[in-house]
Parts: sequence; structure tokens; C-alpha cells
Amino acid sequence: MTRGGSAMTRGGSAVWAGGAATRSRVTVTVVTVLVALAGCGVRPEAVPRPVEPSASRLPPVTVPAASPNGEVGERLYYVRDDRLVVVTRQVPTPSAPAALLTTLLTGPSEQERDAGLGTALTGVDPTTTVRLTGDTATVHVGDRLAEAGRTDEVLAFGQIVCTVVGHPAVNQVTFRHDSEPLGIPRADGSLSQAPLTCHDFGSLLD
Repeated sequence: MTRGGSAMTRGGSAVWAGGAATRSRVTVTVVTVLVALAGCGVRPEAVPRPVEPSASRLPPVTVPAASPNGEVGERLYYVRDDRLVVVTRQVPTPSAPAALLTTLLTGPSEQERDAGLGTALTGVDPTTTVRLTGDTATVHVGDRLAEAGRTDEVLAFGQIVCTVVGHPAVNQVTFRHDSEPLGIPRADGSLSQAPLTCHDFGSLLD
């Protein structure tokens, strides 16, 4: 027998010892890999194929809800039984904060009035303006709304604040009269010149 790939004569036939050993090692290696794959739950395939990403790893996709007519909801706050009641109207496009306030000042529709809704903003100057600075809307009011001692003034300011902060660009509201900060009554009876949100009138919400 010759080492390093020499022939060994066995019964008149030559057998290559080195080649037989090499084939034996390859066979053992392949069997070992297949056993390892089987242990991991992976079945070998004869033909390669692309691997799709797992659905559980894909980021969630949020699709905004749309009305059947492609319109958006606009929230207005009116009054019923000394409570603030929200009404959602469908409009073609979102209104600017100033336009939203103008819509509020026109009062509830006939259908809304039939449902018992009213407003504490009757007689308020329709030229009341809104200026937006960052996420703060400043409402400039006329004499009628600035009068002290109105029994419905908390509801009136609650209507404005809750309606205006419903706009996506607004988080809080301040009021001014004749360019001066105006103290606003909150639901708890306190006056505040600080920026207000609908939470300041939470106990009045229906």
C-alpha cells in the first residue's frame, strides 16, 4: 500500500485509498449538515426560491377613515340644558380656525335646533377674529362677549374654546379685548388669562 493516494491491490483490482477516504469524509459532512438543518426545522429544497419577509415584522399601515362622500368632519360645540354638546358636520375641506369660529357664530342649523340645540353666543359680534401663533389661537372679541356678569358667559367661552381647539393646528386658546388680555371664566368658577383648552370646561361637556 502506498500512502498519499497510491493504489492498493485487492483481488487483482486497484483501489485508490486516498480517493475513498475523501469520498467518505464528504459523505459524512453532507449527512451532518442535513441533520443539523432538520434539527432547526429547515427542510432542504432542491431548487432555490426567494424568501419573503415575515408579515409580523412589517411596519403597520394606518389608513385614515374617509366618509363615503370624501368629506371631513368639523366639530362645533353648541348648548343644550346648560351643557356643551358637540356636533359633527361634514364639509368638503377643513376650515381655517377663523372660518370655524365664523361658522360657530352663525348658530345651529334648523335640524340641530329641532334636536334641542341652542347657543350662548347669540348677539356676539360676528367680526370676532382669530390669530394663530404657533399652536395658540388668540381670539379678539368685541364688547358684547367681553361684558362681565353674563349668566351664560362660561358656556359662551366654552363653545369657542372647544370648537377652536378642535382644529388640528390649535392646542390652546387665549382671548383679548381692545388689545388687552381678557380673563375668562372657567367651569370651576375661576378667571384665567392663561391659554385655555377644552379640559377647562370639562365638567360642562355632555
